[in-house]
Amino acid sequence: MVERLRIVSGALVAAWLVGCAGPGDRQPPSADAQARGSITGRVRYVGPRPAETQMFVPNLNRKIDAHTVHVDPETGGLRDAVVFLESDTSIAVETARIETQGEPPMVNQIDEVFVPHVLAVRAGRPVRFTSFDNGNHNIHAVSFEPANTFNRYFALDTVYHHTFQSSRKDQPVKLICDLHSWMQAWVYVFDHPYFAVTGPDGRFTLNDVPPGRYTLVAHHADEHLRHEQPLTIDDGKTQTVDLNMGRAGPTRVH
Repeated sequence: MVERLRIVSGALVAAWLVGCAGPGDRQPPSADAQARGSITGRVRYVGPRPAETQMFVPNLNRKIDAHTVHVDPETGGLRDAVVFLESDTSIAVETARIETQGEPPMVNQIDEVFVPHVLAVRAGRPVRFTSFDNGNHNIHAVSFEPANTFNRYFALDTVYHHTFQSSRKDQPVKLICDLHSWMQAWVYVFDHPYFAVTGPDGRFTLNDVPPGRYTLVAHHADEHLRHEQPLTIDDGKTQTVDLNMGRAGPTRVH
């Protein structure tokens, strides 16, 4: 009976101490305890659009798409722009667990073109490179980070895995084939999970974003375009944001 009274008494004292603690003494709720929000929208290309060009490839005996700015004719949506979050100085972007299950992100060489043209991945997650072409290729990865550089020979069904480190978002890893000058692609590498590559209509979605103040950034590697927009994510809310990029849009970055 005495021992039971001690337990109850201790619990009451603990509850009283919590109630007496000032606001600065209490632990703030974690991001997991807060309802997360999302960001959705479209990146549009504004201004004069680059002319569509094609290149004749003798090995294929046909023309291929040689221009790198793809704009949806109905919506003006810009394909292959990378949209991502940068955190305000008052809040750090939360780092989520890297998903390593399932098929890895892939870059293929198909009909002498890199597919996809733009890939965005988490740092530390392996990327699978392969070739479906009968001819020979190489993949030459160019980056300011030595760990993100490599130069590998590829024949049909060659497979190579590479794990990238986080890199400057305005300077993604550039992929080229030294044997075919028109082959070019980009790999963006992030240390957080809040990024997306726009689809054919320019749309993007970022889900499961912790509440806080951020800068939403859109970047297009081929045109060296960047656009920034501050925004605040409230508990459980969805922000809809349209971003304009192009020759009459944001500042060009070189």
